[in-house]
Amino acid sequence: MIHLSTLDKSCRIIIRFFYIRSIHTSHGKNFVGTFHQPRLVIADADLLASLPLRERRAGYAEIVKAALIGDRPLFDRLEAAGETALDGETLSEAVAAAVAFKARIVAEDEREAGARALLNLGHTFGHAFAAGLALAFGFSVHKGLCPAGDAERVRAHLRAAGLPDSPQTLAHAGWNAERLIDRMRDDKKNRDGRIALVLARGIGEAFIDRDTDETDLQRFVETQLS
Repeated sequence: MIHLSTLDKSCRIIIRFFYIRSIHTSHGKNFVGTFHQPRLVIADADLLASLPLRERRAGYAEIVKAALIGDRPLFDRLEAAGETALDGETLSEAVAAAVAFKARIVAEDEREAGARALLNLGHTFGHAFAAGLALAFGFSVHKGLCPAGDAERVRAHLRAAGLPDSPQTLAHAGWNAERLIDRMRDDKKNRDGRIALVLARGIGEAFIDRDTDETDLQRFVETQLS
């Protein structure tokens, strides 16, 4: 492991620049980017500790996402740690587990032709809301696919970590369900004009649903806005 503190400022800037693999545009999230396997991966827990809380929470959401996709024991550990999951040895262990999980998925499907799309859990809702993980589980419950208790556990842990767990926590006024659905149509997983979602049968049991009923989806979004 190389610690960023041992590198000069120009090197740290270059490393941060090359970390970016996709760019958001006015047409949608992650529409501009490349596939390139890294020559070097740098993990520095000291750097994480130096970040503002908001940035640490944003990164932590990726760890939670990995657990929700396919590692229920990891979610159990995060849930047990509560607020302390964002700090210290608990965070280091969680980062290692999430990286290993994502590496397995990417090795299986480098160019996102299949299983790698699971890593987009919450992303389709994320085009419209910043509470995609909670909404993906909420819609799974709405469709009768996921136990309501699992969805509530997800929301409770997101709240404990200081992450949004519903549209109401985003304090945005004037949202329109139909326009939000239009934003969800921009997702790269969609095929033939149909919205694809990564949903869940439970914590750690994500799957890809390419047959979304948009009328039902709009009804769900409307209930979330009310």
